[in-house]
Amino acid sequence: FDEYDTQIDRIAVSDHILLGGDNIDVTIAKILEPQLVKEGGQLSSRLWQSLINRSRALKERALGEHDKESKYHMSIDDQGSGLFSQTHTASITWEEIIEIVNNGFFPMCSKDELPRTEQAGLKEMGLPYSQESAVTKHIAEFLRNYEKIDAVLFNGGALKPDYLQKRIVSLIAEWQDGYKPIVLRNNDL
Repeated sequence: FDEYDTQIDRIAVSDHILLGGDNIDVTIAKILEPQLVKEGGQLSSRLWQSLINRSRALKERALGEHDKESKYHMSIDDQGSGLFSQTHTASITWEEIIEIVNNGFFPMCSKDELPRTEQAGLKEMGLPYSQESAVTKHIAEFLRNYEKIDAVLFNGGALKPDYLQKRIVSLIAEWQDGYKPIVLRNNDL
């Protein structure tokens, strides 16, 4: 903002939908889990948490590169009571991760497509979890009363990757017949 004489007025704030990068991490972990356990088996809570952490790293790596040929391998060690630990391995491709991100959380949608609104019983600190995982539908709902979006300020760690920022900006541009909003720099997402 330093190079421009700009003032920003916040005119609206969206609902907190409790939806973000953690949801993507868990989804990737659920896709990888069957590779790590025998049929009908289940990971211990410690191994499940390790899998989520590794899934987060895989997601961040995939969103940071654009190599459609990449295949990511990961392993987690089960430090059981036996003499030897057992290593569980799994793999996922760049395309599979991008498909999860694009189709499950950031799908292209029309500006009139609204999120599902049925409520479940889950709440955290009094805030309801969203039943709609498509962040783009929440954006469409939030922006439906505005004719033109001139600028976007991304906030939150889930929106740090350039890949996601470009996808959202291109979707908003599509809704605005090609008019592309500028992205305001945020050094501390």
